Amino acid sequence: MSKKAFSLVELSLVIVIIGLLIGGISAGKQVIENAKLRATIAKIKQYEVALNSFYTQYKKLPGDIDNATDFWSGTQNGDADFQIDAPCTGGPNGLESLISLEHLSLAELITGSFTGIGVTDGAESELAALGTNVDNFPYAGSAAIFHYLTSYTLYSSGPTITTNKNVLNIGAPSASCPTLDTPILSSVEAYMIDQKLDDLNPGTGYILSGAATTDCAETVNSIYEYNVDSDETCLIYYVLEGLDLL
Repeated sequence: MSKKAFSLVELSLVIVIIGLLIGGISAGKQVIENAKLRATIAKIKQYEVALNSFYTQYKKLPGDIDNATDFWSGTQNGDADFQIDAPCTGGPNGLESLISLEHLSLAELITGSFTGIGVTDGAESELAALGTNVDNFPYAGSAAIFHYLTSYTLYSSGPTITTNKNVLNIGAPSASCPTLDTPILSSVEAYMIDQKLDDLNPGTGYILSGAATTDCAETVNSIYEYNVDSDETCLIYYVLEGLDLL
């Protein structure tokens, strides 16, 4: 018995259905990515408001305030030099970058509970850990923390950008410091955040981005740009408005 072949109409319907399925999956992924972007920007703004509110109320920065124990028992004081320090030695205590989130939580300016002390792993006792002393951010594996940034490398073998500012650092935990020095956002994700909040230049403005170990950024005709055609990963440093002179 001969098998009945598909007609051209039936084949056309199959192709249309497959196209609709692929289009639906792509659209669904885009919806998810847009939601992550909006949630990340909202979280950045939440932290910006929290830090500025803390400074308005206490006239000092969280983590750096030298009389925090006058307001909250069991926490730690900073040195009040207007720099949220992130030393890579001397932990697990005295790490202002980690203490800053604890202070903001104690002041009820952000949600969550944070220890303010470094996590110990072998010889290291200054580490950040998601959900323990730093807050989870919308992109999987990412977090954010305040610290004073003197400079950063834009890309592998690229230029060094001098900053000397307090920033909100977005990335994944470092292997040796109370910062988030492991790049985790894709170059496209970093590009989209910069596009929404700043000037699309990873080396200027309030959104700074790059990484010494990847090529998430590049120099094109003497202009710094995101390397959006690659699978490279980036760090984000957000210089919060109102505190860029501190």
